Amino acid sequence: MESIVGEQVLQKALHTYFMKYRFTHPTQEDFLRTVNEVAGQDLTWYWQQAVYGTQVLDYKVRKAESVRVDCANKDAPDEKKGETLSSLILERFKVGGTDKDRLRLMTVLDRLAATFGVDSVSTYIIDDPGYNAALVPSPSGFSLFVTSALMSDFELIELEGVVAHCLARQRLDLVDRQSVSAVANISDEQRKQLAGEGMAYRADEVAAAAIRYPLGIAGALRRCEHHATPSASFFVTPTFAQWRWIWFDVWADRRGAGIADLDDVELRALALEEW
Repeated sequence: MESIVGEQVLQKALHTYFMKYRFTHPTQEDFLRTVNEVAGQDLTWYWQQAVYGTQVLDYKVRKAESVRVDCANKDAPDEKKGETLSSLILERFKVGGTDKDRLRLMTVLDRLAATFGVDSVSTYIIDDPGYNAALVPSPSGFSLFVTSALMSDFELIELEGVVAHCLARQRLDLVDRQSVSAVANISDEQRKQLAGEGMAYRADEVAAAAIRYPLGIAGALRRCEHHATPSASFFVTPTFAQWRWIWFDVWADRRGAGIADLDDVELRALALEEW
């Protein structure tokens, strides 16, 4: 579809669709009609093949390119660069949290880890006034980082949604490549390509299907949307900009400007609320 109407038109169509039909129960035809209207053309021929038809689509590769990933980063001397990210995060943050919060986080993780088939996960509550969380590889398995502000302010069902989202990234095989994108010596655009733009949206879908309660994740996203990240937070620093693709709220340093972006918390929440 993007190759037919263009990236900007497709993003505008998604934005228009979500804004027009939020808080309603749109049909498949509503979405197709919206794309037709925004694109300014009748795409029936395409819908007949891609949506309604049963024939095998004739795909072709229009373009292929490779991106060289140079992991010779002075901050990550280990050969397995993605695994060093866990230690870098621990160096950056003070680990804290109350005994009650640590128990609550471990209980949620224990309940969900088997569902997603992820084991050997160490949990850390990191002191920060921002709302965020990330799952990254470590030499012994995985490390799950959740901010103290999130632990303090989120309801249990919202915390479950955040943890489920992080575990869903591993089910989608995103954790390794997103972690490498954080430490590799590449441009911001190459980081986005390597991490996979729009994958936070996809992880929400997988998590919601697994826990069967999309409104828990939606509630967590709404809290992130309405939370002004404090200036003292890590999530407004240049390092966060480099590491952004590993975090639950990819755009914690941006508010109100990304509704056409599939990784934006507002759009992600809208999608889950229409589940």
